[in-house]
This record gives sequence, structure tokens and C-alpha cells, in this order.
Amino acid sequence: MKGAALILIATIIGVSCTAQTLKVTYTGTDNGLREMFKKMNSFPQNQGTSLFNEEEIKDRTTTLITDGCKSVFLENEETDDEDMEDNDGPEIVYISEDYWGEERKTYKNLTDSTLMIEQIYESKPFYISDRLRNLNWKITDEKEYIMGFECRKAVSGDTAIAWFTEDIPYPDGPSKSFGLPGLILRLDDGHEQYECVGIEEREKEVPAAPTRKRTMTEAKFREFIKKECRSIGDNRDYEY
Repeated sequence: MKGAALILIATIIGVSCTAQTLKVTYTGTDNGLREMFKKMNSFPQNQGTSLFNEEEIKDRTTTLITDGCKSVFLENEETDDEDMEDNDGPEIVYISEDYWGEERKTYKNLTDSTLMIEQIYESKPFYISDRLRNLNWKITDEKEYIMGFECRKAVSGDTAIAWFTEDIPYPDGPSKSFGLPGLILRLDDGHEQYECVGIEEREKEVPAAPTRKRTMTEAKFREFIKKECRSIGDNRDYEY
């Protein structure tokens, strides 16, 4: 970890669009999937739920590339190359309005509060263009060290909890989080938990957001996903 170097850079340049580009690596854990496994394991064992172990859920590796003014957050779904055998147990189908598919790139421009998401769903690209939502963070007095940096706790509403460090004064963070006086190193946004596991300097600039003529708002995309979830449930006779 290059903590000392990063602190020095932050002190000299502050937050500006000419700031050093950073590559920040996080692990991501889906809260909905964990809750589903907990509910399954609360059923009687004769229903086969003892096959599901919450501890076997693998964290995803996600990456934030940011210069403090614009950023891209990269998410990829990790898949197991080994096919399930017929006797490996029941098929698990995870249906959620917050699960959008295999791959996602979230572009944020903090100077004009714009958002662009390039989402792969069922191997097809969707482009979501919207405004960044102000989370109205409330900073508390709680402190904790993460990756060797002193962090402070901030909360937004009843769901989002963030730990940020003013040693790196980039008002950015994983997924769509932003707006704190320092880089967010840990986040629980109610749907997913992110934990910083690496920070390094990057020579290249932040990749530019794609320019598309046809886009949709996030609300419209959520409506589409909701219909898809219901269609999957109806076709497979699942309750949702």
C-alpha cells in the first residue's frame, strides 16, 4: 500500500480535476443474497436447506478509478467454470429487482452531478443516463482505521453507512456513493457492502463515459427489471 505517498499527493494538490488518478479496489458482498441464504437455512432441514451455506458466498472484486471529479466503477460477476452435476442439489435462481445482470460500469461526473451506467443484462448492453442523487450525509464522531487510514463514519437515512478518510480528499466512493470530504473506504448502501482492499496510483486518466443517443433513466430501467423478474417467476412457477 502506498499510503504515505497518497497522503502527500492529497496534501499538495487538494481536490481538483488535475488530481492524481487513483485505482481503488473493493470487495463487494450482496446483502440480498446473504439474506436469502439466511432464510433458506431457517427452514426445516428436511426441506434440503442445509445444503446452503452463507459462508460459501464469494465476495466480488470491484474497482473504482477516480480523479476526485469524475470516476468509473467497474463491476463484474464472477462465475464458476465447473458445471453443476444433476445430483448436486436443487437449482438456485436468484431473482431481485436490485440485481441487474452480469456486468456494470458506473460513470460519475461530480462537477455536473451526472450519472451514466453501462449495464449488461442477458448479454445485451443498456445505457442509463440520470442525475446523481444527493445522499445528505450526516458525519458522526465515530472513527476507525481502514487500510492504515483514519476514517470517520457517515450515515444517510436508515440504510447507507460509509467510512471515509480525509487523508485522501476525493469526494468519491464505490457504486453511486459520493459527497463526503474524503474517499469512502467502506460502504453499506443497504443492498451491498464494499470494503477497500487496495489503493494505487494510476498513470492513465479516468476512462470517459460512453456517449449514446438512446438512453433511459434509472427509474425506467428498474421498471424493466421488475417486469423481467415477474416474467421469470411466472414462467418457472416461483413466488416472488
